[in-house]
Amino acid sequence: MTLRVSIVSDSTGETAESMLHAALAQFDGLDVTIERHRSVREVAQVHGIASDFYQRGGHLIVSTLVKSDVLAALVADTKKYNLGYVSMMGPLVEEICRLTGRQPMQRPGVNRRVDGDYLRRVKAIEFTLRCDDGQSPELMTAADIVLFGVSRAGKTPLSIWLALKGYAVSNVPLLPGVAPDPRIWNVSVEKRVGLLISAERLREIRCERIVAMGLDPQRAAYADIDKIRAELDDARSLMEKLQCRVYDSTDHSYEELARNILEDLKML
Repeated sequence: MTLRVSIVSDSTGETAESMLHAALAQFDGLDVTIERHRSVREVAQVHGIASDFYQRGGHLIVSTLVKSDVLAALVADTKKYNLGYVSMMGPLVEEICRLTGRQPMQRPGVNRRVDGDYLRRVKAIEFTLRCDDGQSPELMTAADIVLFGVSRAGKTPLSIWLALKGYAVSNVPLLPGVAPDPRIWNVSVEKRVGLLISAERLREIRCERIVAMGLDPQRAAYADIDKIRAELDDARSLMEKLQCRVYDSTDHSYEELARNILEDLKML
């Protein structure tokens, strides 16, 4: 199944998309398509978006709308078309109202401060998605962090967490029997980070992925425990040669790993 998500925002939609990617990072191997509707500030716009999304087989609408009439129209339409719906702003705004007794301005776009930090995060996310899983190796040396690891060790979700903090990440897959791009040796040593995981946990993750593809994990070398152990040994050996700072994703959340990496690299 491909989960189809539509972001509806009265501003750029960057906030919702960043949070969405952070949430999706918790689901390994999930197939997702994301579309974004910016500057949605009229009820008529909402009706058109919801109707079209329903007709195209959409599943979930995520919004950061604040104008009450536009928001109410979107909620009504998601119920009408039986679409999933999450408001990234509504519950937080309501709780602040309850605690302070004050009412929100309902002014679209006020959360978008185009300052240096905001632009840095946007650029970091764009860079990281472009350099995911070995893509755009020519940009590797321009990254703030270069992340090495075997398939399904958690490189992509960890990269996204780091990008949300404003750091551009290139993640490089270490594949059995395949020499890594020689440009890895041009990356500054202080930028090199290795990600390991226990063989048993990696096998579980890979088996889940194989089953999701409709295949038998018992017949796949990709999930063979002995081959996985050998693959991890090779990865560990290369990380030592690269002088990587090495982290283990077995029992740690991606948020925790990201914080530890940034603290060790003195980037926080």
